[in-house]
Amino acid sequence: MKRLIRLFVYQREQAKLLSTLLIVVLLGALSMAQADSVAIVTLTMANGDHVSGRFVAATADRLEIETTYAGRISVRVSEIKNWQTGDEKLRKQVSTSLASKVSNRPNLAEAKKVTASAARSAKTDSWQRSVNLAYTLARGNVNSSDLNVAFGLSRKRSASRVAFNSLGRYGVRNGAQIAHLFTTLLRYERTANKVPAFIETVFEIDRIKKLDYRFSESIGLSYPAMKKETQTLNFDFGTGVTREVFSTGVERTTATSLLRAAATQKINKKAQLSQQLTFSSDLLNPSEYRMQTDVSLTMPITKFVALKLSGFNRFDNRPQTNVKQNDFSLLTGFSFNF
Repeated sequence: MKRLIRLFVYQREQAKLLSTLLIVVLLGALSMAQADSVAIVTLTMANGDHVSGRFVAATADRLEIETTYAGRISVRVSEIKNWQTGDEKLRKQVSTSLASKVSNRPNLAEAKKVTASAARSAKTDSWQRSVNLAYTLARGNVNSSDLNVAFGLSRKRSASRVAFNSLGRYGVRNGAQIAHLFTTLLRYERTANKVPAFIETVFEIDRIKKLDYRFSESIGLSYPAMKKETQTLNFDFGTGVTREVFSTGVERTTATSLLRAAATQKINKKAQLSQQLTFSSDLLNPSEYRMQTDVSLTMPITKFVALKLSGFNRFDNRPQTNVKQNDFSLLTGFSFNF
């Protein structure tokens, strides 16, 4: 009986000792965990990444931490956007200069974007103007006079662009009028949510084709298929309304479609070749369509003056009586850009 009592007392003392040791171990682990948790530093990098680790040391240029996945690492202060820690002693330990450099330093990526945006705005806010002149005079067996004048005005600002282009041609040969054309285009482009859209208005007079006037209003979307420093390719898909009045007495208002492909290529880093194909048709009667092709080669002579060779081809599938379907012109002249 006494042996059982002594055994019981011994086991109780062992249980007390074991529980005491267990409590001490748990308290130690808890204190260490708390110490580690408050000593953790979380860094927010300039590129948006987050890095966490136990603080090791800090200098005016670098911050050293120990991570569980990459061991001890040293980070440049210039790469840190912000830092956080729950340890007040550690917060004081980090030098004031380091804290101010990190917390007050602007986001480099945003600063670059702002600088680039400002430079871009300063560059694109100015108006781009061009005047093209071509004149032909002949006297002798054939007396002819042919004058061509084109004017362009454009401005790009942020996500929008406005452009105005006008072309006039007047020609007389042996007293008979061979050309009497005037056309203007006003176009507004804007990119919203990465979707480029456009609105354009076209007004045209062509006495040789017996056209008193043509007025078209179109709206649509653009697709930039290629945009390089030396090459560009863009497609337009739109629809609108066209009003036409002819000297033959024909008048019509139709819903029309608009398809356009425009491309440019730089040649020898100076000369530029431009091509544009515009197709327009009646939505209710697709057999009534018009197609216009413009090709030009511009070769700079000086900063503001260039030699320009242009070819225009206008095709109308349903022309007026005694009017040819095709009308082609080849022009050579000078372009002034300012």
